[in-house]
Amino acid sequence: MTAINYNNNNLKHNFTQRFSEYYNLANIKHVLLKDTLWFDYQKSVIPLGPAKNDYSLNDYEIQLLLKKFSNSLLLRSTTGFKYSNNIENATWYAIIKDQFVDIDSIKSYEGRKKVRRGLQNCKVEKVESDFIGKYGYEVFISAFDRYKNKSKPTVTAEQFRMKYFERKSFDDLFHYWGVFYNSKLIGFAENLIYGSIEANYSTMKFCPEYLKYYPSYALIYSMDNFYLNDNKMEYVNDGFRSILHNTNIQEFLVKNLHFKKESTNLIIHYKKSLSLAISTIFPILPLRNYLSKLFPKLNALFILEEIRRSNIKSD
Repeated sequence: MTAINYNNNNLKHNFTQRFSEYYNLANIKHVLLKDTLWFDYQKSVIPLGPAKNDYSLNDYEIQLLLKKFSNSLLLRSTTGFKYSNNIENATWYAIIKDQFVDIDSIKSYEGRKKVRRGLQNCKVEKVESDFIGKYGYEVFISAFDRYKNKSKPTVTAEQFRMKYFERKSFDDLFHYWGVFYNSKLIGFAENLIYGSIEANYSTMKFCPEYLKYYPSYALIYSMDNFYLNDNKMEYVNDGFRSILHNTNIQEFLVKNLHFKKESTNLIIHYKKSLSLAISTIFPILPLRNYLSKLFPKLNALFILEEIRRSNIKSD
């Protein structure tokens, strides 16, 4: 599927062009606007690129994207890092790390202990995408056993394999890491690479029965070393604030492995029908709470709306 291009200038970043080439190969709809690729993720139109960048749009551009992605319900973007010292009051942020810290310099005793144990128990290696396609399906499926109230994905082993086979020619965009215990693959990571700016820790999956060997700590430490120490990237990013999944991994990274919260403003624009529903329901707290308990994804949407409103007030 060819990208719809609304740019007047040449692309600023080679990774943008390369991701467009991959999306064409994978038949993923995407729009190129203001030197940024936009695509649909879980019914939201979002930008592809470093979290530090400003993805603000004017009203015409917003409506253009919402029209092009007719099945999406909203557009979500951010305004770039604020580099604020008042991070405790931030409502939206990315979990990043911009300096490598070796084991002996990790301030947290728990962090040092678990990283050491993970490295003693497990072997971490950077691997090719087709290796994950061939051996990662079992890990991928078993990882969902630890997620409460979440059914296993319906993707088949062959679909899984083909996805990673297609990415073999795009090893400048997608990096893969394997975690091994006694030569058995027990976990893997998929990272999105935005030039020399950001390594986005997009996906990590582990076999639940092997978590006692601390594979995640060995993996994160090894990747931090590779990207920040060996390759001098600006920062690594574990993602934006998690509101849908019940996980304490982000707080652990901040507390024990020298990650930090970097604040940014959250921008949300709804399609008209959803905007009307949100504006009607949101002020009625009992109704909002009732619906939130029934529908976790709707609860996440209400949280995003609360953050959006707080950002408007702070501006």
